[in-house]
Amino acid sequence: MPRGRQSLSDYARSSGHYGSYKRRRELKEGTREGRTCPCIGIPNFIKKKSCQDIFKLSAVLTMILCLVILVIVMACSGLSSSSESGLPFPLPGEPRPVPNPKFPPPPEHTPSAPGKAGGPLSSLSPVDDLGFYGAKRIGSALPVQRLWGEMTTPYPTHEFFQNIVLGKGSNPENVITVLPYIVSIQHNLMSAIYPFVVTSSAQVQQIFDSVMGLISLGADGMEAPRLLRSDKLSVTVGWEADGGSATMVSTLVQGDPYFSMQYSNAQVKVTSPQGVISLKIDGQKVELPCDGKNIYTANKIEIGLLQHDALWFGYAFPEINVKCNDGGKLSLTSSDPYTGVIRVALAHNCTRGSGLHCPERLEGVHKTLPPPEAIVGWFELLDKYSSSRIIGGHPEYNEKVDIYTSKQASVQLMYDTEDINTGAQATGALVLLLPHHRNALQHGVEVSGSTIHRTMFGSMTPYVVKPSLDMYFELPSMMWNSPNPVATQYDHQLRKAVKEDVDKFVMPQNYQIGAGDPYNAGKLLSRMARIVLIADELELYDQRDKMVQDLANYTSLWVVGKTFNQLVYDTNWGGIVSCGCMYDDCGGKCKAHCDNGGPPVCPSLAEGSFAAGMDFGNGYYNDHHFHYGYIVYAAAVVAKFLPQWAEDYKEFVLLLIRDVANPSPDDTSFPQFRHMDFYAGGTQKQ
Repeated sequence: MPRGRQSLSDYARSSGHYGSYKRRRELKEGTREGRTCPCIGIPNFIKKKSCQDIFKLSAVLTMILCLVILVIVMACSGLSSSSESGLPFPLPGEPRPVPNPKFPPPPEHTPSAPGKAGGPLSSLSPVDDLGFYGAKRIGSALPVQRLWGEMTTPYPTHEFFQNIVLGKGSNPENVITVLPYIVSIQHNLMSAIYPFVVTSSAQVQQIFDSVMGLISLGADGMEAPRLLRSDKLSVTVGWEADGGSATMVSTLVQGDPYFSMQYSNAQVKVTSPQGVISLKIDGQKVELPCDGKNIYTANKIEIGLLQHDALWFGYAFPEINVKCNDGGKLSLTSSDPYTGVIRVALAHNCTRGSGLHCPERLEGVHKTLPPPEAIVGWFELLDKYSSSRIIGGHPEYNEKVDIYTSKQASVQLMYDTEDINTGAQATGALVLLLPHHRNALQHGVEVSGSTIHRTMFGSMTPYVVKPSLDMYFELPSMMWNSPNPVATQYDHQLRKAVKEDVDKFVMPQNYQIGAGDPYNAGKLLSRMARIVLIADELELYDQRDKMVQDLANYTSLWVVGKTFNQLVYDTNWGGIVSCGCMYDDCGGKCKAHCDNGGPPVCPSLAEGSFAAGMDFGNGYYNDHHFHYGYIVYAAAVVAKFLPQWAEDYKEFVLLLIRDVANPSPDDTSFPQFRHMDFYAGGTQKQ
């Protein structure tokens, strides 16, 4: 056996600790040993995050995930190249233990509703058509309808704006990343915070401070905000006062250099906890300190803030009458109720050389600033496109890609734009590009090479969309086996290892009945699937056929939702989640079972941090692309060798794919692209 190799049996033994009597006792005592941090699956990666976490899933890997899903769909539809093994489909025989004699057979008379191009992968209901239990949550585990506005099930669970619809919503700690800013949404205001990047030889961190780099747009008397609408590129949030007599509405768009608020009959406030070192209104310098006695009519305001060493531009459409009363801090207030749009944008973050973004304060590759001419050009761009705003958008992509022959796939970010002055579509709007956008642009497209903003995802440069951002991604080759044959000197060792794994492997007791968590279950299944493919490549057909039969049975157990830790359909949020199993075998003295008895008693769907951390957060939608991705991969391998299995279980496998990567807004059971952020080029789990 190659040095350092962990056999499948070794991994199974280590995985078998999950669901043990010891773990059950620890869980009842409330300890967290050996468990991941309880989370909803929406990473608060703003304050601190290492570079290892950040780049785990890049744009290319996300494209690979989508392509793997396509392969699986083809395989489950009988379209992949399959080789008949000649195996029947009985339960695994002795000496392999089969603790559950009612192991799920192929479903009888399962309806089929294959998806159409551009539509849902399937139209079958998880509950009504496929027999999954329809679970219901209570209390704080429910979506807060007040925050979601008119949106109904299925709800997205991994969008960039997720924090503003969780908990109380308008909590200052519920910040979201809307590059280039960090945004905090509260009762009467919304704040843009400019983060800074700190690097070392070991990590990259993006950090923000509640004073440094903060500027706010707000108005008095507003009620708690709620979501008005959202799409894959933006979210729109609204506030109102006095039953709607005054309102504020803001559309937040990833990559938008402007931070905007639309007011109706509201008393505008532009504030910051920082001191003001300079103030210009329509190019005229305002003497500081200002005491609020003078009223200024403004179309453009230039604000220099002390602690952040930053220059912000503000724009008003139409012009606004404001009073200035700094009192040591920025405070601009409209003299009368205002109806119109106020926009602010960071113009420069090193005006005097003292800010955290200045060269002497930076390290490594960040130790340069844009040249003066680039800064002037940036000022001109901000002025030129200040009246062109993005009000929404959606991705488009070429659906008819031959995954075996196509070398390239196209993705367009289509932006809905508006000229604030006329209400018509804008002729162009300004967005900021990350490195992966620039690398994927069509050959010949001009982009400014100057770094305007820095983030832990890379530098951001300006680009004008008219109205789309067109990108072309190189596709990896899709194949079952390695493109290179096994090296001759390792052939004997590899054959020996495969035979040992097949002969000695026994699924841990709790996973035989599906009482473990779907994450480790999926990893066990995917390891079995990989061994099947290696055995096939080495022409070890007896070992392949033996392993693929067991793999088919264990995979069947999970995809049809008949495990002890049963997969159920969450009728409140809209997704497939694990019910949770309080596993007990009395220390080996009684028959293994789940104390909670299965649905409707589902501990992983309950309220509180314990439930949110159970099964690695599966019940709270953490890492479904990992958890179910392993199971779907295993199903694809089974489908390759057992085409009848693929036909029998097709809709059940598609159910897990729909949960993770449903491509259609018309699927009423699942949100569209749960784990895909098309601007970030990956997932919010990066």
